[in-house]
Amino acid sequence: MLSVKRLNFKTPDGDILRDISFNLNPGKVLAVLGPNGSGKTTLLKCILGEIYSYSGTISIDKGLRISYLPQAPEFDEMPVMEFLLSGEMVLHKLFKILNTYPEDSAEYSDAVSEYLDAGGFDKEYEIKKIISNFRFSETDLDRDLLTFSEGEKQIWGLIKILLTGSEIVLMDEPLNHLDISMRIYIERFITKQKRSGTSFIIVTHDRTFTDRVADQSLYIKLGDSIVVDGGFTKMEHHLESEFNSQLEIADEIRKKINKLEKEITRKKTWSLRKEKEKIGAADKGHIGAVAAKLMKKSIAARNRKDKALKKLKEEMPIIEKKINLKFEEYSVPNRHMISAENISKTFKEKNIFSDIDLHFNTDSRLSIIGPNGSGKTTFLQVLLGELEPDSGELYRNDNVSWLYIPQDIKKFFSEDRLIDNFPMESLGQTIIRKYLGSAKIKGEMVFQSIETLSYGELMRAAIVMAILEKKEFLFLDEPTNHLDIESLKILDVLLTNFPGGLLFISHDRQFIVTHSEKIYSLENGQLALF
Repeated sequence: MLSVKRLNFKTPDGDILRDISFNLNPGKVLAVLGPNGSGKTTLLKCILGEIYSYSGTISIDKGLRISYLPQAPEFDEMPVMEFLLSGEMVLHKLFKILNTYPEDSAEYSDAVSEYLDAGGFDKEYEIKKIISNFRFSETDLDRDLLTFSEGEKQIWGLIKILLTGSEIVLMDEPLNHLDISMRIYIERFITKQKRSGTSFIIVTHDRTFTDRVADQSLYIKLGDSIVVDGGFTKMEHHLESEFNSQLEIADEIRKKINKLEKEITRKKTWSLRKEKEKIGAADKGHIGAVAAKLMKKSIAARNRKDKALKKLKEEMPIIEKKINLKFEEYSVPNRHMISAENISKTFKEKNIFSDIDLHFNTDSRLSIIGPNGSGKTTFLQVLLGELEPDSGELYRNDNVSWLYIPQDIKKFFSEDRLIDNFPMESLGQTIIRKYLGSAKIKGEMVFQSIETLSYGELMRAAIVMAILEKKEFLFLDEPTNHLDIESLKILDVLLTNFPGGLLFISHDRQFIVTHSEKIYSLENGQLALF
């Protein structure tokens, strides 16, 4: 259906994409993985024809329709049904006419007839069947699109694309803002669409989602790419194997370089010694001629070795260091952290949660899952004392050194420059920079404004701060939002090494099973142990 061969795209700052090649077959999903800024969205825009200043070829079978769901789609104020029909010009126009005239008018009767002949009512029936798969009701079709949450608007955007009947669908991080149940709905829907021959190219950082739906994965980093069959786990195994292979190659080249450098030094020393012998020799003519001849041979040999040395150094693979986070160890005594008994909270006459009991210590690792809008963040704010419960008893041990890292990570930092938020007086800049560097926040990045750093960089910096300040417990609200795969791996290592306890809200299934010993579900106002 789609073939990309030796695609190259560069800007004045350097290569963005270099020799990207892959094929997309009917009913297949290609997951596009890689760090933020690696060129994943650029690849989609090249396929769509929004970027044309590339070299290489992009071939699409004649007559195929391509749809695109961008990372941050813009939505206008309109009823949902009108939005869903806006992908089909004729139906959209007739629908608007239909809703312009009074139902008892002749114009309305004519519009109904035209709408029927164009397949409008059949399309509406199809829409009603589809939306039931995504927890929406028929009454939602009459609501204004802008009244829905970001995650729900994302789902409406996906449904609109699927209604077009496109054979190829491009999706740029479609899971942003979606809870676990919605992610599972999308997995099932994509699997169903694959069986009907629809193909997908999906940019995603969700590791579980990738493993479940991807037939192939394309990993892009520093312009280069790798394609493997399967999802994230297969890609991770491949990258690990390639890393070890590159290490062996680098080690072999290093040995050859050391040997050549020693030979070059030896030849240089020998030729200098011969030059000295010539100066002190009785028969300077004979010795001089011999020394000159030997010197010439020595220089020629040295030049050959210099060329070989240069070639070896060019062949030396660039190997990124593995994540190696070493902090000063500290112990966290096991103490009671929170006791909540029969706590309830109502907001604007809406019951958020009621009669909840929860007890945990400083060695506990808990996660809270649940649909968007179920009250998870409100519940966390009550536990932290930012909101008062309407009823029940709440005890929080404030003798424990705890830290809250909110969903809006920028609010966590009080100073503009990143480095100024750290305890400079007690630790010193060298130590702080060393630990930030181990979390891949290196060089001048530490002096950057909070506004210029990515969500992942700020989240990693916040966890580094917690460890440096020897915190005993962390409360985290959706710490994996907008994190790329590289940031997720670093965050995994940071939290695995954190000696204290955790309570976090998340929709990332791999993150949840990696870091929580107990999973609680908050739904319909009740908290249940999973």
